[in-house]
Amino acid sequence: EFVGLLERALAACPAEDSRERVRLLGRLAQALYWTPDKDRLLALSDEALKVARRLADPATIAYALDSRRVVLWTPDHVDEGSALAEEMLRLGRRSGNREVQLEALGWAITDALERGSLAVVDELIAEHVRIAGELRQPYNLWYTEALRAMRAHLDGRFAEAEELCESAYAFGSQAHGVNALQVYLAQTLQLRLDRGHMDALLEKLRIEAPAVLPHPVWRAAIADALSSICLYDEALEQVDWFASPGFAAVARDCLWTTTVVSLARAVVRLDHAAYAHELHELLSPFADRTCTLGGAIMCLGPASLFLGMLARTAGNLDLALAYLEDALERSRALSSPPLVARTQLEAARTHLRIQTEAAQAAAEGLLVEAAATATACEMETVRANAETLLASVRHGAVV
Repeated sequence: EFVGLLERALAACPAEDSRERVRLLGRLAQALYWTPDKDRLLALSDEALKVARRLADPATIAYALDSRRVVLWTPDHVDEGSALAEEMLRLGRRSGNREVQLEALGWAITDALERGSLAVVDELIAEHVRIAGELRQPYNLWYTEALRAMRAHLDGRFAEAEELCESAYAFGSQAHGVNALQVYLAQTLQLRLDRGHMDALLEKLRIEAPAVLPHPVWRAAIADALSSICLYDEALEQVDWFASPGFAAVARDCLWTTTVVSLARAVVRLDHAAYAHELHELLSPFADRTCTLGGAIMCLGPASLFLGMLARTAGNLDLALAYLEDALERSRALSSPPLVARTQLEAARTHLRIQTEAAQAAAEGLLVEAAATATACEMETVRANAETLLASVRHGAVV
């Protein structure tokens, strides 16, 4: 219905350049984002930006830039999307338009986190916090709290992250209810994967997530949750839905990365070599990126972490270790004890599959460090896994 209204309005709009035409073109492009008609929405947003540039009105250009950035929010247009966000932020700063600045900052933070540029992320978040605090709009305050929850999680301040998730949802439910619930569920899931106590959240996901947004990402999230508590048959049913042919059901939209990462974690726990190989092929072109959840609401970790896990499951241990070494370096650059501990655990698992004394010694050292970090951060899941593996190594149960 909404698309139909926009199309009728656009048909009635005079063909000459105008701010109204830019807004209709750009909004229609955004409204079509979740449809398969990608060529059309790209064409609409391109036309909107061209018309806006001819009008040379900063606010109109900013609107068209934002619409175009929405349309390009896929794994395949990162550089072009980042350039649009940077231009939009410059326009907002020059004109003093704080609403434009906040919208642009959301994009810029997302892009910087995907590049692993933590210093830039923190600088931009500080700017967002300041402006959002001045405007006092619930939508902006929601995103501010969601960003703060992401940073607390990345630092390993999990109790604080949980409090910030609740605070974000309190603001978001006032202004952005459906999306706020999605973000709350997604952030809470990542916390539960680290801290344990998944059962209650899993029931909430099964009941609420499909009603909130019928996007396949929730199938992947549920597979991730199910496999984390060893409900492997049910997890495999969810993964199978995506799998044929070649995981083509994973839509290349803004939730592509989250879907692939969730499926990768599930497939690794299932130890499904064929699926691991196919997911590795999907993710490998993006090995130099940091995987983020939505608009920087959670940092999932370096893509090389998940590529290493998938390579191990597919049977390529040398490649797995190379990826995991890269992931460990990137995790340390992000100053993230939880990411470091997770990567050390996965590297240790890979060494143990090599089955040599040197590899076993390397695994033991990694497990000691991972367990200590996980204990300090109260990462119950990682701590328990690391300590269980460490005990097996020391008692000779793992060769």
